[in-house]
Amino acid sequence: MNVPESADVAFLPKERLVRIFEMIERQGSARVSDLARQFGTSLMTIRRDLTELEQKGVVVRTRGGVMLRKGILEDYEVDVRRRTHLEQKQAIARTAAGLIKSGDTIALDASTTVVELARLLVQLPLTDVTVVTNNFMVANVIATSSIDLFFVGGRLRREALSTVGSQAQTMLAQWACAKTFVSGTGVDLEVGLMDSNPDEVGMKQLMLRNSVHRYLLADSSKLMRRAVMRVCPLTDFDAVITDAGIDAAVRGIFESSDIPLTVAD
Repeated sequence: MNVPESADVAFLPKERLVRIFEMIERQGSARVSDLARQFGTSLMTIRRDLTELEQKGVVVRTRGGVMLRKGILEDYEVDVRRRTHLEQKQAIARTAAGLIKSGDTIALDASTTVVELARLLVQLPLTDVTVVTNNFMVANVIATSSIDLFFVGGRLRREALSTVGSQAQTMLAQWACAKTFVSGTGVDLEVGLMDSNPDEVGMKQLMLRNSVHRYLLADSSKLMRRAVMRVCPLTDFDAVITDAGIDAAVRGIFESSDIPLTVAD
């Protein structure tokens, strides 16, 4: 998704916020004046946007500008996450959808990438597919289809529109799935899949533990980055599916390891 080169396009506040974040993530930093010119808005509006991103923990304000918060990746609001790197997530979802067969029972976690997978799943000519999820957005998509849906109840985590906690884990533990698709906040070759919320970590671990086949859906911006909590080693996955934007050096590192990597077109 490219940031506009001029101010000819008007953006809604949330969409502008996502575009600003993508630009900062790509460049590493940006000046307030440059952002205002790029997006055709006032300095005050850009400063408010940057303050919101800083409060979400993904950037750090500097004198006259902003920098990407590097090193530890933190969780941030689902409304921003679901619009960020959307094209990459859709490409990953198309590859993942090809792994689902009629008769499968699949678990989908509370990530935004699996929402794109759910959108494709309802269009596939499959029969006897069952979806187990704690993701409200996935449930909303699947509810429009004839696919059997089991939504895991529990405490609402508003930041991710998901259910978590002991009740959710008790319900989830009853399921044995053929395939599980998860994502996370960071993917480190040595540490493994990482996330920023302990409740989500517990849910992902249960889904993976009770599944025959496990797939990690991670856009290339998450690779070789760390979050605060470990979910599992990458060797636990049948495949790590990422997008074609993966850095050549990072791809080489993965391919020289024992980690099965699939790059989506």
